Amino acid sequence: MSFFFFLHQSMPPQYSLKELCGNQPPNSLAKAVAQKLVSASKNSHTKSDAETTTFVLNWILSDLRAGTVGNDELMQVLLGLPTATFEGNWQPGSRKYAGSIIDCFDAVLEILKDTEDAAGVAASCFEIVFRLYDLLKNESHLSLRITLYTAERLRSENFWHSNTLLWLSHRGSQPLVKSSSCSLQDANPDVLHCISWLLKGLACELQLLVGFTNCRNAETGSVLSNLLAPRLYKCDELLSLLFGPDENIVQLLLENAPLERVSMDGQLRHPPVEALRSAVVALPGPEDVVSGYDQLDSKRVLKSINGKYSPEELDSMRAWCDQFCIMASWNCGVAHLCQAAYNIVDVSLGCSESLKLSGENHLGLQPPDLATILMLTLHRLEATEISHHGMDAKLLPAATCNLGNAVLVLADSITRFDGEAALTTSDLLVIASTLSRVLAFSASGEDSAVEAPTRYERTTVLSTALSLLLRATLAADPGLIGQYRDDFIMAIKGLEKLACFKVDTKSSESHSIVAILARSSIGEIVNTSSDDSDNFEHSFVSHAFSKGFVSSLLRLQTELDDHVCSLLQTIALQPYGATILVDAGICQSLQASAKAYLLEEEHVERKLRNHGAEYNKTTIRTPPFLLSHLKLMSALLASASLPYKRAAEVAISLLHTFALYKRIVLRLCSNFPSEADVLRWFMRCFVQAASLAQPTNTHDRHELLSNGVSKAKTIFLKARFLENGIAMLCQHLWENPFPTDLLPDIPPLLQDFDDDPHSTVVAVEKNRGQTWWNVLDNVLLPSTAESQYEFNAPTGRNDFGYWSGRKQKVWTHTKFEYSIAAMDVLSLGLSLLKRMDRFDLIDGRSAARGLFNCACVAESVENRISEIQYRSENSGSVMDTGEMVKSDNPELEREYLSRLGLSTARCVEELLIISFELAADAKENGKGDVGSAIRGAIEQSGIDSKGVGCLSMAQDAKGRGELVSNLCKQIQKKSKV
Repeated sequence: MSFFFFLHQSMPPQYSLKELCGNQPPNSLAKAVAQKLVSASKNSHTKSDAETTTFVLNWILSDLRAGTVGNDELMQVLLGLPTATFEGNWQPGSRKYAGSIIDCFDAVLEILKDTEDAAGVAASCFEIVFRLYDLLKNESHLSLRITLYTAERLRSENFWHSNTLLWLSHRGSQPLVKSSSCSLQDANPDVLHCISWLLKGLACELQLLVGFTNCRNAETGSVLSNLLAPRLYKCDELLSLLFGPDENIVQLLLENAPLERVSMDGQLRHPPVEALRSAVVALPGPEDVVSGYDQLDSKRVLKSINGKYSPEELDSMRAWCDQFCIMASWNCGVAHLCQAAYNIVDVSLGCSESLKLSGENHLGLQPPDLATILMLTLHRLEATEISHHGMDAKLLPAATCNLGNAVLVLADSITRFDGEAALTTSDLLVIASTLSRVLAFSASGEDSAVEAPTRYERTTVLSTALSLLLRATLAADPGLIGQYRDDFIMAIKGLEKLACFKVDTKSSESHSIVAILARSSIGEIVNTSSDDSDNFEHSFVSHAFSKGFVSSLLRLQTELDDHVCSLLQTIALQPYGATILVDAGICQSLQASAKAYLLEEEHVERKLRNHGAEYNKTTIRTPPFLLSHLKLMSALLASASLPYKRAAEVAISLLHTFALYKRIVLRLCSNFPSEADVLRWFMRCFVQAASLAQPTNTHDRHELLSNGVSKAKTIFLKARFLENGIAMLCQHLWENPFPTDLLPDIPPLLQDFDDDPHSTVVAVEKNRGQTWWNVLDNVLLPSTAESQYEFNAPTGRNDFGYWSGRKQKVWTHTKFEYSIAAMDVLSLGLSLLKRMDRFDLIDGRSAARGLFNCACVAESVENRISEIQYRSENSGSVMDTGEMVKSDNPELEREYLSRLGLSTARCVEELLIISFELAADAKENGKGDVGSAIRGAIEQSGIDSKGVGCLSMAQDAKGRGELVSNLCKQIQKKSKV
């Protein structure tokens, strides 16, 4: 045998097979090796036969572990597998007589009938079966044929059912139960590997039974296509075996999996560290199983210290090395078993989902059964006694990490059920409460420990499972959630350390992923558990977030870890959350970040000027962290738990921070629509801060004044936000709310004929046809092909854009998003101009044109919504011609149109209020043309008679409609000559 193996390993496959077979057909070699293998396995008590059995099985596995398959290779010959020209030794329906061993596949099946006392041999046999299934991942035609051949051959023997019962059922010999209760000296890792390979092979079988009807390697109607078809009843049968009440294999597996650490004999003498370092060797076995596990060469250890210790001490050290090797093998086996347990659970859940979607009478796995398995897994991970050393002090880290993955897929599956099949909120909260305690136990440990990375991974996986459960209980009664408040706070405490790892978006380090997941879970816990307490001391956030934790989060924010802002934003939006952050110094932290960035930007600008940036058209982009900072500041300004005086102080402080970004605001206004969302958040923050910082009663709130002028106005005047960009952009947006070809012609009364710059020296060139929409088209041009949906432009069939029968314009979802952002920026900008009382920056006739344009756009969008609604209600009727109302996704288009219409309607309202002030000023100062233009815009657009388009969709439509009507009457009254 050794000589045959030497030939096979030392010669190319096409030659070694010929040399091994000689003049005999290849089948004769397969039969001879198979018969030798069977006979040797039955006499495994003799050393030579045991070595022969191990040698032949490893010979086959050496090729299978490579994961590839050629044609007429030795492995295929020995196992009697299909080749390019051969269908395999076994044929469906053929009978196999006792003792008729013709290949090693027969030998493997024969050996597995009686290997309860030879777990190592059984493990190799089950691995061979798994590797044959695993060839399917190669996606080659030959690999597919081999896998299907293997599956059909095993099904003919009822292989999976009988072996699962033998190795895992309470009706079998229960080797796992015996192994989990034995001491280190009696530990048998082969039993764990044996069951692991069995479970992994069974998982492959389940996936194959679900079917691969779209497999590109099989032609429709072919034999392979029939073999790949789903076999749902067989799949259902195996799932019942695994999860059903009769056998409950998975429950027995989880109950008896040996998770606890095994300890070595403390009386044994520890060898010198230097001797151990030089004697470390890899644990034998497949790389995908033993990777990361090492053992010791005891002979090498003793050789290096021979003569330095007494014979008794050397014997003690030899025993220590032997126990270390056994422990390493045992730990590897436990990790392998738990990985296989996770795999079978994960695959079973996927197969169950396929059964439910099949349309046949298959219920699949149900939530109560899954909840039982999940709670059992959590109880195996939960501490039986309080230990400040955490889970890793008692349980094996790699094993618990795999069970943590099982918890995640079970939680995900349970929360996908809805209706009557779903678990009750109370049941979900019980599971979430238990999971919270397990999470806190998992997170405890030293960062310097070897198992720390595994602990981080396990803890974040558990936290993700907790997030899924809590997300499914958002509608729960606060009183019910409050019963588990202490457990949820415990989970937050456990995640504190992980959440404080810095996230570096330019790095792929695991710490960044861990931190992101931990922060996300904390945010989910806070959103679910936060309550409306009457005072700060009893609030959820005051107990969940310690001063040290909040200070660490603010330090990360100062260091420009932009991801931490999402968690801070979640905290700020909770009752008394803003109070905690403000007390911790978040306003100072945000300002420090702005100052640090400003210094860096000035340094970069100086360097760029030295390299001819003006000629190279160098542009400084908005820093990545800024958007998250703006969202955080908006959340602070939106807090309802801060007293008015405190909120005004926060607003003033944040306005000083905004002032540091004045150059960025100017760039955003000048480069619109580039980075439109950042500008929108700036504008939202400006309006929020101005509304809080502007005093309504100067006698009561004199501290908000500076020399008779509000501090907010003073800051805006110094920063020149309005003069250096915002007013200019607002005028451009209200004059161009839609592309020029989608707008109606401007009435003569509103047209601007002032083209004369009043200079005979200065030459001025204007391009009135260029608007921000032209810039947007250039921006969107490269990504047009990537748009998933396309819609008609948001105008009705009979609107101004199509009076001349022009071809309908196409808008992508991205264009809709930009148009909505533009209207949001405009409405916020108009509100800011109004609050700051800066009507001097507004050109009256231009505002009148804006009022007319925005009113027409709002009406046009409303018409388009009506047409889509009509189309959906009358689809297929004789009146449905389908002209110019086609939409790839009507529901999505209606959502976009509603957002655009409501935002445009707000712009019309703001312009009306500003027009009212401008009309009053025009009457007092004799600017009759402005008043006439405003009155003309109202009458020509019809808002005095028809109202504002899309306003009817607003929640407070009636009150706002009355306000619009009154404003129109007042403006018309004031503008009469």
